[in-house]
Amino acid sequence: MQKHSIVWIFQVLTIAVFGLGCTTQKFVTENDKIPVSYVDADGSNKSTKADTLCNPFPHLLMADGRITLNDRCPVRKAILNKRLPAFFVNGRPLGFC
Repeated sequence: MQKHSIVWIFQVLTIAVFGLGCTTQKFVTENDKIPVSYVDADGSNKSTKADTLCNPFPHLLMADGRITLNDRCPVRKAILNKRLPAFFVNGRPLGFC
C-alpha cells in the first residue's frame, strides 16, 4: 500500500471511532419541566398554553428571558413547539415546530 492510502485509512478510522460516542440525545417526556412559555411579541401575557392568548401565533419566552424572533415555525408555518430547543442566530432564539 502507498503511504497516502495508509494515512487516509487512519483518518477515516479515527473519525469513525471518535464519532460513535459523541451523539447523545435527550428525549423530553411529559414529566420534564420545560422552562419555556408562550408570550405576545412584546413579552406580555405570559402563558403556558398557546390557546389562552389572544394571539393565534405567540412567541416563545426562553428561560433566560429572551423572546424568539419568529412567531411561527419557518418550516410548516405552524405554532412554535415548546419542547424543541431553539436555534440561536446572532444570540437571538429561533423557535421550531
